[in-house]
Amino acid sequence: MAATDQSLARPEKHFLDGVGEMPTLFRNFDWSESPLGEPESWPPGLRAAVRIMLTTLHPVFIFWGPEHRCFYNDAYKALLSDVKHPAIFGRPAEEAWAEIWEDIGPQINFVFDGSGSIWQENRRLPILRSGGLKESWWTYSYGPIEDDTAENAVGGVFGICTERVAQLEVERRVSRELDRMRRLFDQGPGVMFVMRGPEHRFELANRACMQLLRHPGLIGRTAAEAIPEAADQGFIALLDSVYATGKPHVGHHHRLAFDRGHGEAPDEHYLNFVFAPVIDEAGKITGIFCQGTDVTESRRAAQATAEREAHFRNMANNAPVMIWVTEPDGRCTYLNRRWFEETGQIPANALGMGWLDATHPDDKPRVTAEFVQANAAERPFRTEYRLRLADGSYRWVLDSAGPRRGTNGIFLGYVGSVIDIDDRHEAERRIQTSENRFRAAVGAVQGIVWTNSAEGEMVDEQPGWQALTGQMPDEYAGYGWTAAVHPDDAAATVTAWRAAVDARRIFVHEHRVRRFDGEWRQYSVRAVPILDAEGGIIEWVGVHTDVTEQRAAEAALKALNDVLEARVQTEVTERLKVENALRQSQKMDALGQLTGGIAHDFNNMLSLITSAFSLLERKLSKDDPSVLQFIEVGQDAAMRAAGLTRRMLAFARQQPLSPARVEINALIENLRSLLAHSLGKGISIDCTLVTGIWPTIVDPNQLENAILNLAVNARDAMDGRGRLTIETSNATLAGAELSESVDAGDYVVICVTDNGKGMEPEVRARVFEPFFTTKPVGQGTGLGLSQVHGFVKQSGGGIEIASEPGRGTAVRLYLPRTTP
Repeated sequence: MAATDQSLARPEKHFLDGVGEMPTLFRNFDWSESPLGEPESWPPGLRAAVRIMLTTLHPVFIFWGPEHRCFYNDAYKALLSDVKHPAIFGRPAEEAWAEIWEDIGPQINFVFDGSGSIWQENRRLPILRSGGLKESWWTYSYGPIEDDTAENAVGGVFGICTERVAQLEVERRVSRELDRMRRLFDQGPGVMFVMRGPEHRFELANRACMQLLRHPGLIGRTAAEAIPEAADQGFIALLDSVYATGKPHVGHHHRLAFDRGHGEAPDEHYLNFVFAPVIDEAGKITGIFCQGTDVTESRRAAQATAEREAHFRNMANNAPVMIWVTEPDGRCTYLNRRWFEETGQIPANALGMGWLDATHPDDKPRVTAEFVQANAAERPFRTEYRLRLADGSYRWVLDSAGPRRGTNGIFLGYVGSVIDIDDRHEAERRIQTSENRFRAAVGAVQGIVWTNSAEGEMVDEQPGWQALTGQMPDEYAGYGWTAAVHPDDAAATVTAWRAAVDARRIFVHEHRVRRFDGEWRQYSVRAVPILDAEGGIIEWVGVHTDVTEQRAAEAALKALNDVLEARVQTEVTERLKVENALRQSQKMDALGQLTGGIAHDFNNMLSLITSAFSLLERKLSKDDPSVLQFIEVGQDAAMRAAGLTRRMLAFARQQPLSPARVEINALIENLRSLLAHSLGKGISIDCTLVTGIWPTIVDPNQLENAILNLAVNARDAMDGRGRLTIETSNATLAGAELSESVDAGDYVVICVTDNGKGMEPEVRARVFEPFFTTKPVGQGTGLGLSQVHGFVKQSGGGIEIASEPGRGTAVRLYLPRTTP
């Protein structure tokens, strides 16, 4: 029901409202010189599109009308140079974008022709900017803006775009880096390959792998197809185990013999390798990565050395290590047989200081200085150096000695031993190589890399985290790093992190982090546990990746979709309301035409009947009272029938009206006594007549009949006992206050309210239909409210009814205001 207080009317929001340069430009633009005319006269489709464009943060533009006039929002303006903005605003597209019209013109015409929409991704377009044409890449879409009055029902084109120059440059850099990594992978000195799936199908393989396997069609084949020998020699079983368990396998000196054919002996190789599972983001094993080294030659050399050492040990079984003794002045006076066997020296050139000649030339100065200083200080001596063996090769040894003293504590020299530690040095070298490889892999990751302890606490130096947040080691140590996480995200982050640590699973999370410059940025976080051979966690390696722009773009797209969906829903709802009102209006018009025709024909017949009765009354003798009584009965019936035809004509809006200027409050005051007489003593009448009521022009007699009709209906609804209220007011209807039965405008309102039994919704929906009544047969024609409805509509007004069972009924008559 419409509001009746003018102060409650809400102003309609203008579609050009908004802040920013472009809404202001739209409002201040001189549209009188434009083919579009003033904005208030624009088609609904254009107004809706402009409203969406001005309220979205995504770059949006519109081409409208036969000349494709160009309009855009603030986000799109930011992509334009001073050469374009504001010069192209409101200009034809072919003029505004002359330099690329050959590219975009056919696409725009395609949409205007009603052929569909356009999508272009990474399209190269030379745009005119400061300094001339500049190369740029764009992703954009063109969609039709519907307009029933336009050719092909398309009034314009709605465009959404994104400039891709910066993103494409990033993608090129990533591509170049990937190419570099592929070259490094291919040029790696060791054997490397990646197998995909449970059948172990080769996906990647470097040059060393190809040279070892000698299979030109390796990529795409399974291990069993490419290396049939691998199954019998245990490799396939190892691959199956790693894929099934997810545990890496480290192989040492594993034999692999290839059948090269042609009657040749098997090509035998020994490999040190690692089979490591490839795990995706969901924690699923998708393949196996292998890194191996062909140690065939080193194995053969090692076997030869071992055999030689065994021979030496058998000859020098009295001492498993080299033993030496010195005098207090540092001169060596004894070397056991093992020394001479290992170094090839003889006593003549080894004793004294000659044993230093067996050290590597690069190590000799350092070892000499350390020995002389230790001997002079009489302190223990311990050092490592490369010792030249008898065959001229060098091995790392540990040379250590303790001071030899007499019973009186006098320094007598040293007793020392030399132990071969070359294998340990080789292991350390491999560990260093592995660490260097890991650091190189970390450097290739796009994001901030950090490590945490097995318990999930940040320890040691973390240069990546320090560079990102500006925190110092004493600040981020333990769980201090959470101070750089947004307060709203910190609790959830700690909970998720501790759950991942307890469950020993990959940690995937997203939160905001304060950078060193104080800006909050959105980061995607991923951390993986590093396991030892027994499956225990050594430490966690994690990476923070900045996703701020990506999340902002997703949010903007969702907001745009929400706006579009809401707009579509609103338009569907409004269209259904209009269609329902149209159907009801057509129905009532048809009934009105039918009723009016019947009423006119019936009125003509009644005129003949009443005329006949008048003639009979004059011609018949007045001496016969019985005849005159029958004539009176016939005339009374004819008059009632004439009243029925008047009501039918009123419903059909065909009754003759005599409109006049009416003061509503005075008319109602004059009706009080008639209403009291007509309604009876059981009905109390309250009149609330507001001062300052606007004048209106209606037929006063018909208005009195309408009010009386409503009062009688109210009396019947209250069963003769209750309260009837008549109110008057002024109302201005607009926007959301409008209903299906009343148009926008200024009205004088008469509200007739009772506290009777009210109506069910299905009855309320039919009360204005002709001949519809809830009264018993013979007690109502069903034209009372239809007559009121017809009179009000014929007077240019409207009528509304509100009723609920048990809560009474209120009927509002809206009569148009007239000027004073």
